[in-house]
Amino acid sequence: MKGKVGSLAAPGGPLNYGAKTSLALVLAVLAMLCAPTMAQDSATGSEISQSHGETMSVPGDFAGIQEAIDAASPGDLIVVDGGIYRENVNVTKRLTLRGLNMPVVDAGENGSAIILSADGIVLEGFSLKNSGVGTAQPAGITVRSDDNAILNNTVTDSWNGISLWDSKGNVVRDNHVSYNTWAGIYLENSTNNVIANNNFSSNAGRGLIRSGFAGIHLWNSSHNTIIENVVKDNPHFGIELDSSGENIIAENDFRQNQGVGIRLWDSNNNSISGNRALDNQLSGIELHNNYFAGNNEYDAYDDGTNAWDDGKVGNHYGDFVEGCEDEDGDGICDDAYEIFGGTNLDGHPLVRCDISLSAPKPAPQTG
Repeated sequence: MKGKVGSLAAPGGPLNYGAKTSLALVLAVLAMLCAPTMAQDSATGSEISQSHGETMSVPGDFAGIQEAIDAASPGDLIVVDGGIYRENVNVTKRLTLRGLNMPVVDAGENGSAIILSADGIVLEGFSLKNSGVGTAQPAGITVRSDDNAILNNTVTDSWNGISLWDSKGNVVRDNHVSYNTWAGIYLENSTNNVIANNNFSSNAGRGLIRSGFAGIHLWNSSHNTIIENVVKDNPHFGIELDSSGENIIAENDFRQNQGVGIRLWDSNNNSISGNRALDNQLSGIELHNNYFAGNNEYDAYDDGTNAWDDGKVGNHYGDFVEGCEDEDGDGICDDAYEIFGGTNLDGHPLVRCDISLSAPKPAPQTG
């Protein structure tokens, strides 16, 4: 029986990144917050196919990208040649925008470089940079629609590199996203998207504004597939799932992030498998406010060096009911929970899975 194995000196409050870990992590986890069912369907995606109508060129037919969009009809192809286009682009029709020689869309630190407002858009081969910053949460690429393909783009020096708001069925593939102030990619209230084979690196901003949060950040988003991405050298977390369930996180490379490679908070029924978490400053994976129960052999297993609580809040384990005493009635077991497979502990296991405790976590962005 687990329990009564001492307490865990885990970091509390601001993360302490002093202890560097080197961890090769191949982890299969279903992290559940009071959820009786397993994830049954996952996000799947395919390339967004389009039959092209007319083809128009920038700067051949039109001087600017927005001018071409305004003149186009749904299904048209807009080919943009290399150069710097200082404008804020809003794609309001089902179009294909294809860059030749990596044209640059420079937002001039005002708003998003490009917004996808219509369904079924293909955006490929662009460099997006210099969005605004602040409460409006601009990005290099902002998506507020469904079934789009974002392919082979470079996104830098923006608040978020790529943001998906209330969006579904999008494919984000083969993009390089770096030096953005908050997150490489941010999903809020978004489902059934595929994020594949991208590079999210060094998203802490640069110059005077250096804050940053994560390479990949999901808030209240479900049934997304995040696969075969490289997530490197981001502040705090490689990937953070917050209040997000039934996502697939597979075959990603989380390395050299300044805090934790993989972090789950209040997130249920996520499948995390085949990932590598290497040389992250604090730990490979951090789990808290999750519920583990009903597993055949172990509710939790870990033979690496990972954090199972944040210094204030841990997880609830179905096989720890008899070993959990809570004399002060604060909702946290008085003794730590031993994680099978190694020497890791959850120093703050929860008495029940329906307890709401206060602990630091980021607020959702305001779109």
